[in-house]
Amino acid sequence: MLVPSKIQDLLKKIQYIFKYHYEFGLTLDDDNQLSIMQLLESLLVFDEWCWLTRDDLEDTLRQNQTCYLLDDDQVKCLLEVNKKEETLVFQNSIASEILFSPVISNIREKSNINSTVFKSYDKLSIALLIAGAYHESLNNVSIRYVDVLKASQQGIVFKTLNHGIVLISKINDDFITQRTYSENEKIITDLLYEIKLAEVVFLEEEDARVDAARYLFSRESQEIIESKLVNYMKNEDKFVKINVLTALGLPAYSVGFTPGKPLPPKAERIEPVTLSPKTVNDILVTTENEEDNEILDWVICTLKTQNYTGKLRDISLKVQDYIRVTIPKLKSEQTIEDCKRLLRELPI
Repeated sequence: MLVPSKIQDLLKKIQYIFKYHYEFGLTLDDDNQLSIMQLLESLLVFDEWCWLTRDDLEDTLRQNQTCYLLDDDQVKCLLEVNKKEETLVFQNSIASEILFSPVISNIREKSNINSTVFKSYDKLSIALLIAGAYHESLNNVSIRYVDVLKASQQGIVFKTLNHGIVLISKINDDFITQRTYSENEKIITDLLYEIKLAEVVFLEEEDARVDAARYLFSRESQEIIESKLVNYMKNEDKFVKINVLTALGLPAYSVGFTPGKPLPPKAERIEPVTLSPKTVNDILVTTENEEDNEILDWVICTLKTQNYTGKLRDISLKVQDYIRVTIPKLKSEQTIEDCKRLLRELPI
């Protein structure tokens, strides 16, 4: 399930795809329907939705049955849609030198283009995401690399649509090479990083967010991950802010246990995660005018944890000012008590 603001964003994008279906090489049937995978493919061409899964999409549609009906694999749009059939005018050449086509089963049927036309993309990342959507994983996906010049020399023609989509009149082995996961591993790793970052921020399911946060902290330094996450504290969605504060509270590192060597001291083994002073300061700045008590409870909890590790010493005066302004806004007796304890313990 997505946070509320992203549900609304997704519904707007779905409406756009139905309204301008021809931009995506799609044709609506007599009942204004697209398949769920046609819809997901079209969403994945937008960078902001690179992390979206079929389950996320189906959950969103089921919650909004006044606008869309999900029946098995078909999505019916109940809003007014002007069907438009564009004449496909193909060209002998296009600007791109290489096109990328995801390898999926029954690609002709799933592309919703007639059986002699194939859908490809001018970005490798999009082709990988779409292949991954069909395989439900980016592991072991394969991509066709289409040599546009060689294809043109063999009489193959192209139709360039919006959003980096290119239709190809025919695909054969004379001008394509198929590359596997290992050959695309670097870009897949980068995509997975962006997917996990979005999952941390925009999903409601705690287990999924925790797994994604741990992945991020295992890939880059705590300082880099903190800086990326804290930027989302400017988001207007309270659930995004809470997700960020939750992620920042996860262990960003762990003490290694080396076989044959003594265990680290107990205090070191149980040391809680600590944020950098800059990250704490950024949290204070982005929430200084916050009125939502749930968010403020999380902020005070974060400060309490950081004070336990002594990390508030360098910004003690700023924290004290923040707490004094915040106390009158609070409703939770426990949070108020935590604030008073912090004021007693912080150095003047």
